[in-house]
Amino acid sequence: MNLNLDNLTLDKIAAKPKAVKNQVQKIKFNKEKFLPISGAISLICIILISLGVYAQTYQNKIYPGIKVAGINLGGMTKNEAEQILVEKIEDLEGQKITAEIADKKIETDLTKMGIDHDAAELTEKAYQIGHTKDWISNIKELANLTYQHKNLDLAYNLSQKQWNAFLGQLSEQIEQKADDPHFEIQEGQIKIILGQPGITIETEKLKEEIFAKVESGELEKITVPIIKTQIVVPDDQATAIIAQAENYTQPISFTFESRTFGAQKENILAWLVLVREGENFRIEISNDAIAGFVAGLASRINTRAKDTQAMPSGQVISEGTPGQALNSSAAISQIKQVLSGSGSRQIALQVSPVEPGIKTIYPAGTPGLFDGKYIEIVLSKQTLYAFESTNLVSSFAISSGLPATPTPQGMFSVYSKSRSVLMAGPGYYLPGVEWVNRFSGPYSIHGTYWHSNFGHPMSHGCVNATNGNAAFIYGWAPIGTPVYVHY
Repeated sequence: MNLNLDNLTLDKIAAKPKAVKNQVQKIKFNKEKFLPISGAISLICIILISLGVYAQTYQNKIYPGIKVAGINLGGMTKNEAEQILVEKIEDLEGQKITAEIADKKIETDLTKMGIDHDAAELTEKAYQIGHTKDWISNIKELANLTYQHKNLDLAYNLSQKQWNAFLGQLSEQIEQKADDPHFEIQEGQIKIILGQPGITIETEKLKEEIFAKVESGELEKITVPIIKTQIVVPDDQATAIIAQAENYTQPISFTFESRTFGAQKENILAWLVLVREGENFRIEISNDAIAGFVAGLASRINTRAKDTQAMPSGQVISEGTPGQALNSSAAISQIKQVLSGSGSRQIALQVSPVEPGIKTIYPAGTPGLFDGKYIEIVLSKQTLYAFESTNLVSSFAISSGLPATPTPQGMFSVYSKSRSVLMAGPGYYLPGVEWVNRFSGPYSIHGTYWHSNFGHPMSHGCVNATNGNAAFIYGWAPIGTPVYVHY
């Protein structure tokens, strides 16, 4: 029994070296598997240490590879970067922008559009890349920057009020309403002609284009996107409307006494207006257009009344004659009846008499002495009268010659004129006498600057008047105008 136990022990003892060998082999195998892991851990540590050193280097600076609108801000402090952006923004916001549409060019700038930029905000945005409180996010950002630079857009702020004001100004200069179609005669036929197309700014597209250019920093020229609209009469309506217009435009004749006037197709077509109501169109008669046509008839028929001329006492100098005036309201009413289909296209025009008025002619002077213009100087009244036939055009006080140097009396005429002359003689020397109208030898009606005592004899024989009155005679009375001087 003891022997067997011993044998068992020996077997176990004999088996131990083999087990130990196997265990050693297992340990060797696990060590080889661990080596790559330790290497990776070492590499990560090196990277983390490098990133830590890198982060420490740019602790208060913007990381390399970060740009705003193409401007490299890497390695700059926030103050340095902000100053660079302020200069860029000032240049950008002061830049003139040309908004173009067809042949129109409108100059503006970002300030007028209500667009501005915040340099401090842009700088902070650039600085925050890699500088956030999330260290994992920072590591990712820094890793990305090692192989790909980051370019931030030049973000903007918009004042909606100023932007709307800018759009309003742009709209006033560019936008236009589409004109309604109108009638024309082409080769004897009535046609419906399309009006001027309407133009509307595509404000959202314009906004997108401007803001895209703002973000890129390239502004110089902007093409304003527009939509053109045209008002078109549907074919089925156009056929019926043209037939109706053809019916309206049959000629109309107007008679007065022995004269005849006509409204032809083109005249009547001008009275028709194509009106749009939603999707439907109809013909409307233009009262203004008809009134304009009737006014043309009136100018050919009307005659002015000639006023009766009478003295203040009522004594008639010349009888007036009546005139006549077309009854325009009756003519317009008759035309409308024709167009409505209830009146004859042969219209007899009605006229009303225009009674003459009474024109008072004052007794001083002699009206009607000549058929045309003439001048009458009444020395007893120290007054000059300018007549045109029986019509007193003007009268004013004068100063005639003193008793020792009287103004000549009789029937004369204006024979020469001078704008300004020197007048000199015994006891007087008068340079620059203006508006000189000579009627007898050296005697003239002229302006006076050396006295204002008009209504009393003052001169050496000439007829003194104010410069204004003498200028009137100078311009009103041509050479040859009769001058009648008497007491």
